[in-house]
Amino acid sequence: MRDTVAIYCGDAGYLFAMLVAARSLRQCASRDNFDILLFGIDLTDDQLAYARAVAATFRAEVTPMSSAEYTVFDVTRYTTLDKFAHVAPSSLARLVTGRHIPQAYKRVLYVDGDTLCVGDFSDLADLDVPAGMLMATPDPSNYWRADDGAFARSEDAYLNALGIGRDATYFNAGFFLADRAAWAAFGEEALTYFAANMDLCKCHDESALNVVARDRIRPLSARWNFMQPMRAWGLDAAIRPRLYHFSGREKPWRGTVRPWAEFSRRYKAFRSEPQLRALAPRYASAKDLAEMNAHYSVWEMKARTIHRTKYERARRALLENERRAVM
Repeated sequence: MRDTVAIYCGDAGYLFAMLVAARSLRQCASRDNFDILLFGIDLTDDQLAYARAVAATFRAEVTPMSSAEYTVFDVTRYTTLDKFAHVAPSSLARLVTGRHIPQAYKRVLYVDGDTLCVGDFSDLADLDVPAGMLMATPDPSNYWRADDGAFARSEDAYLNALGIGRDATYFNAGFFLADRAAWAAFGEEALTYFAANMDLCKCHDESALNVVARDRIRPLSARWNFMQPMRAWGLDAAIRPRLYHFSGREKPWRGTVRPWAEFSRRYKAFRSEPQLRALAPRYASAKDLAEMNAHYSVWEMKARTIHRTKYERARRALLENERRAVM
């Protein structure tokens, strides 16, 4: 058993993406200095056995988890809130993973399933994590909150309701590093907060995690969690990502979507692999793909024209933050 364990969470609908993501982390490693543990939510016996067989090919383990562990709230209310319509309650599963991570591990590296590793993570797995701290990448929204536009005002209202001031760093919860005990505590606190403040948590578990960890966050470089806005700002060359995070609706395994067309081709190849083929979800419909690409095209056009100054300012702010971030 190593000191660090990388963990992923997902239900049956996310098994394909999660297994591809975890395998990419292993394939990019230059050293064998971390284990991989995947949590499968509400899987049937057959699904669990199949996932374990696939995971064993890249030395990972799959542990079953029940949704009953984290649905400590009115699930009907969750599913009827507009803000949660596109996110399944399973997104909250990560908050209870601390109950199942063996105590022998010193560090936990959490990675979202909608990611793909393209660079070595071995150095990060050996990083000394300050006790009681959460190390994560600042969310892109941090870099345009200083503007006076409608989006900045809505973000301020959101963060003020959570008790997070404008000067605080709001992190993206798609990737983080923490010591095992701290992560277990953060997760339990965040689940309690979410259950009591569901209306305030427009970003679900991410909102709750930012509340409970707001004074205990250390920023990590965006290279470990490179999200869609960062690609739209043309920062691939400057940041040199090691992990791409397909944040947002545009998932490259659903079909050819912008701005991830080259990754869509890679996922098409993954789908053809005998073991993964049985787990691959359906492609998005032609209509949905057209809507996603049209939405991104409009966003891109605005970024080049009416929002150009705002996004240039955000881009510079992100690069300045990179100089202060860890690794």
